Amino acid sequence: MDDSWLSLDGAAMIGPRNLFMALAGTNILLAVVLAYALAAPVWEPDPPFMTMKTRSAQEAAALPVIVPPADAFSDIAQRPLFSPSRTGIASDAAAQAALPPDIQLVGVIADAEQRIALVRVPGEPLAKALQVGGVVSGWRVADIQADRVVLEGAGGRVEFRLNANAAPKQPGPSPTSQ
Repeated sequence: MDDSWLSLDGAAMIGPRNLFMALAGTNILLAVVLAYALAAPVWEPDPPFMTMKTRSAQEAAALPVIVPPADAFSDIAQRPLFSPSRTGIASDAAAQAALPPDIQLVGVIADAEQRIALVRVPGEPLAKALQVGGVVSGWRVADIQADRVVLEGAGGRVEFRLNANAAPKQPGPSPTSQ
C-alpha cells in the first residue's frame, strides 16, 4: 500500500486529486466572475433634465449691482499685490495707538516689594492687574503710585488718577441743629 499521501505523523493530508479539484473549482469561479464583469452592461446614471430659470428685466432691476468707482482700486494699482517691494498702508492702528487707552483705574495694591494697579478695560468683564512694565491697549505701565498709574505709549505719557473715576458727590440734606 502506498502511503505517500500521509504525513509523517500519520495525519491525512489533502491528496493530489483533492487539491487539483479545489484549484479547478476556484479557476472556474474566477472565470465566471470575469465573464460577467466583461459582459454585464455598465450602469450609467441619467441625471434629470433641469431648466434654468431666467430672470426677467424687473427681477434684474430689483437686484442692482453696485460697482465701486475706479479710484477705489488706485491703492492696488500703485502697490501691486505680488510685488516684493510692496509696503503696508499706514493704517488707523498707528493713530489709535497714539491715543491714550480708554481705561479706568479701579485700585492700587502696594506693599514694600511690589505695586499692582487694577484697571478696567472696556469690553472685559473683570479688572486687569498690571505691574510696572505691563502692557494695556498697547501702552506700557511706567509708574504706579498710591493714587495713580502712569502709562507710556506712542502718544507720550498719560496719567490716570484713582479719584478721577469717583462719581460727583450729590448735595445731601444739611444737618439740622437741635
